[in-house]
Amino acid sequence: MSLSKFSAAKDDSVYCCKYGEATRLSQLTYQEWSQDLQYLLQGARTLELALGHEGAPPANQHARLLDFNRRESLTVTFIYSWCSPEAKAFLRRIPRLPAAMWMALAAKFDTAASQAGRECLIREFNRIKCCDYSSVSAYITALMDFKDMLAWTDQAITDPTFISCLTSSLPDPYDTTVQLLHQQANLSVTDHITSIQQYEPTLRIKAPEASTSNVTATSGSALYSRVSSTDSSNSGLHGKGRSFRGRGRSRDRGSYCNSWSRSNSSVGGRADDRSSSIT
Repeated sequence: MSLSKFSAAKDDSVYCCKYGEATRLSQLTYQEWSQDLQYLLQGARTLELALGHEGAPPANQHARLLDFNRRESLTVTFIYSWCSPEAKAFLRRIPRLPAAMWMALAAKFDTAASQAGRECLIREFNRIKCCDYSSVSAYITALMDFKDMLAWTDQAITDPTFISCLTSSLPDPYDTTVQLLHQQANLSVTDHITSIQQYEPTLRIKAPEASTSNVTATSGSALYSRVSSTDSSNSGLHGKGRSFRGRGRSRDRGSYCNSWSRSNSSVGGRADDRSSSIT
């Protein structure tokens, strides 16, 4: 079970209709898919069909039967459309009845329903990192997905565990925010998430300023390097070491001249070798 696949699916697999939108069903999105789809089916007046709470009316009630058949077909289309390719392939072996499809998908994709599935979710929760996501908000959303999936199981992720995992894995620029949060007692998960998400836009605003200052500093260093390399290359190409030493004497830098003399002695006094000493 790859988390990278899961995060990519959440970004580009949202199905929309006039009743709303929801994430398509995949191996790690059953809880979110189930809740979202129930709201959409309720808006289309077909939720009871999917849950198996509504049966077909008598055959002699033609108007009600036509309405039932229309809504049943709509429910089948909704359930199938909000599935990943893997789930669609699985549904092709299931009768095209809303309740049968709903129950089969729950048995297949509700990972938290089995002990092995819950342990797998716990491992994935402990394994994911903030750097795997495009933003801190996306990372928080992924953590919350795991928390929601395990919320009603015997391996539910407690609030302290969630907060510890979140605050200990944030990038360095969030250190001050995390320290301030730790100094306050009885803060909920929502309080932590709100404070962290509110600080994220501030970092995005500061990022261009930091980038500009880095460019300025780098440009100055690069300019200084080019000037120095030009002087050294000139002395090496033309052999005019005395002009360089002359600049040292005119500025009364005795120590500088002494060090230059020592460099000359170490390389045999050759003018062509002075470029390496200058560098």
